[in-house]
Amino acid sequence: GTTSTERKMPGGAPQGTVLGVITFIIQMIGARAFPFIDLSNVITSPGVKQVNTACKFIDDLTTASAIKLKTSLYQEENLERPRMYHRRTGNCLHENQNLVRDQINFIIDFSERNQMKINKDKTNLMLFNRCRKYDFQPIVMIDEKQVDVVEETKILGVIISSNLKWERNVAYITKKFHSKLWTLRRMKQLGATIEELILVYKIQLRGHTDYACPVWNGSLTQKDVMKLEKLQRIALKLILGNHFTSYRQVPKTINLDTLENRRRKLCLKFATKTSKSSKFAPWFQKSIPLTRNVKQFKKFREPYARTATYEKSPLPYLIHLLN
Repeated sequence: GTTSTERKMPGGAPQGTVLGVITFIIQMIGARAFPFIDLSNVITSPGVKQVNTACKFIDDLTTASAIKLKTSLYQEENLERPRMYHRRTGNCLHENQNLVRDQINFIIDFSERNQMKINKDKTNLMLFNRCRKYDFQPIVMIDEKQVDVVEETKILGVIISSNLKWERNVAYITKKFHSKLWTLRRMKQLGATIEELILVYKIQLRGHTDYACPVWNGSLTQKDVMKLEKLQRIALKLILGNHFTSYRQVPKTINLDTLENRRRKLCLKFATKTSKSSKFAPWFQKSIPLTRNVKQFKKFREPYARTATYEKSPLPYLIHLLN
């Protein structure tokens, strides 16, 4: 037989019927009919705004709310002990400020009207709050069962932590990568050439190391970067065997970029396309030239970052790459 040449695929589709995905989206599109907020002004402007929004991808629905802690909390007396971690300060959220609960109630009513059921075991609640003084325990109920408050969860294959750090996501990527190494070992035992092994590495393994990288690449620590880079070194050492000498020289000889440079290029490509999109263009606000020095001029206005965590978050990081 013959084999085709290597080509880049623009996308993919899940297994099953082609129209099955479309019909499911049509059925579920009303699930995000809860008042939708354009996040462009919220993300690019300083200060916390009280907003409520929802994002949906196929059958995964994520709701999010931002509240003003000083005006939305009150002190509750005679709390039972031992207190849970988030209730250690004695603060509670006012009933009329529980925006996530209102969204959940709307989704429950929508599901019942359309003869669907919410998977309570996969429904979690996460609190992003770096303030110790105004900490609180969010309470949301589904069918008389309180939704678990977790410190980390998986959304569309990415591990999100409440502290907005990515060690757990890097560990998850490492675990998935190592589980796929057996493919290279087996093919090498069967006599596959180096070119064939590298092709399999690109198709089945390398994609795990840069999946959704525009979300987390800017917030990686140097330790996380080295852990991810080590994965490609292990794979190349397995592929090349005795021909492997130094990782710094190997990627150049076989036309492979380092994972760090590859992720940076992918993020820049993503930022360029996103800035030209009519939907996300408001997130990338163009700067007004205040100087004639072309080298110092920045094409897009960088958002005001009060904390280092926000400065390393996706939007400021992508705008920094574009500038």
